[in-house]
Amino acid sequence: MHVKRLIPTLHPYYADTALIQVDRALFFGHDAWQVTHAVIGPAGTRMLDATYGLWHAVQISLCMLIVLTPNSKFQLQAALSFQLVWLGLGACLAVSLASVGPCFVHDIFGSNHFDPLMGRLEAIPDLHSTRTMRYLLAARGTNDFAAGISAMPSLHVAIATLAALCIRDRWPHWQWLAWAFAMTIWIASVHLGWHYATDGMVAAAGTVFIWWVVSRFLEWLNVGTAEQPSPPKPRPPRAVA
Repeated sequence: MHVKRLIPTLHPYYADTALIQVDRALFFGHDAWQVTHAVIGPAGTRMLDATYGLWHAVQISLCMLIVLTPNSKFQLQAALSFQLVWLGLGACLAVSLASVGPCFVHDIFGSNHFDPLMGRLEAIPDLHSTRTMRYLLAARGTNDFAAGISAMPSLHVAIATLAALCIRDRWPHWQWLAWAFAMTIWIASVHLGWHYATDGMVAAAGTVFIWWVVSRFLEWLNVGTAEQPSPPKPRPPRAVA
């Protein structure tokens, strides 16, 4: 969160224009939100908004799983991946590709490109996302809790992807549910105006890459793969004289 506050002091937000163009190229001349809002109405928007808010509980649950698991190999894999996702994606890449996301384009750049999207969202009362957006705008340049704006990459999608990878490792029969949640978070991030579609794509790909690199690193260290010593063979009973 502190890194997000620092971004405007390091260099201006600059990547939004390129990210808009990439999204429009991917979606045949349309913004990604236009695709989701064409098939999801106000009731679905409310459901996505509620699901997006569940992300915080998922992240806390993931941390508890990492801390409490008795499997040391998995614990190292998940803990290192979690730290690298926040450091590599949430800090380094967020600073390198500084962007504000569709919801803040009007307020920060004066562009009306996403005004139709924000008008749709504001027309739905009591959305958690729009309340949070207003808070972040008011908290710009302050040390208030969670102040700071950054879109690329989406840490919501990154952490949801990491949770799915962890579930696949520990409980593979339930991984479909975790992947469905990660996909829903990605759709919600676009539908609710927080992110461009590419923010989630980059986040998911980066998280999978980090998971793979950490796995190879632990294999190189021979963590959890070393052969366990064979138990001593029982001695034959002594003959009774």
